[in-house]
Amino acid sequence: MLGSSSVSNNVFVNIGGGAIKIGQPAESNQTVLSEFSSNDSIIGNRVDTTGVVVRDSDAVMILPGENNIISQNLITNAPHSGFSVGWFTYPDFTHGGNNRVELNQANHVMQLLNDGGGLYILGYQPGTIVERNVFHDVVATTADQPDNFIWGIYLDGTSNSMTVRNNLTYRIQDGGIMLNAASNGNGNNTVKNNIFVDGVKCQLYFTSYILTARRRTHFHRT
Repeated sequence: MLGSSSVSNNVFVNIGGGAIKIGQPAESNQTVLSEFSSNDSIIGNRVDTTGVVVRDSDAVMILPGENNIISQNLITNAPHSGFSVGWFTYPDFTHGGNNRVELNQANHVMQLLNDGGGLYILGYQPGTIVERNVFHDVVATTADQPDNFIWGIYLDGTSNSMTVRNNLTYRIQDGGIMLNAASNGNGNNTVKNNIFVDGVKCQLYFTSYILTARRRTHFHRT
């Protein structure tokens, strides 16, 4: 088994690029590359100040793969996204999913770049669960160019067949969650029991999704 890496209980401070990265992005050979970023765990790490040299680095990134656990990590101070999970676009890709992103925190990320968030997800990931995370104080700074597409939880295009539940976001520039258009408009994502509060521009934004938003999801206005 090529995966099965574990990065646990470390402290990363003043990192030139990202703190943790498992896997490689690719538009081709995604099935082969997914073998290197499956069955891995990133647990209990503390990350403070990344992207000191390479500004477009995400603090914690795991790329195409399945059966990964990202849990109990804390990220603060990053120029781009805090967590990034998955990076594949083929709708028939069968080696992504069943990832768990839980009990994490990220704040004061997206301090320089746009088009990201506390958590950024891309790809068809059936069975993936995002739950009990806290993302806060992700707002534009004077250095952001431009100051848009800055979200708490960002399910970008092709994000599909995931559950987002029991999360808390507050003081987010564009809003607590972004649900971008999935391939062929078939998002099939479930968002329930979350609290999205004090978004600067809005609380929730979605486009052509088949979305299940349960009543207990809270959308608070500023």
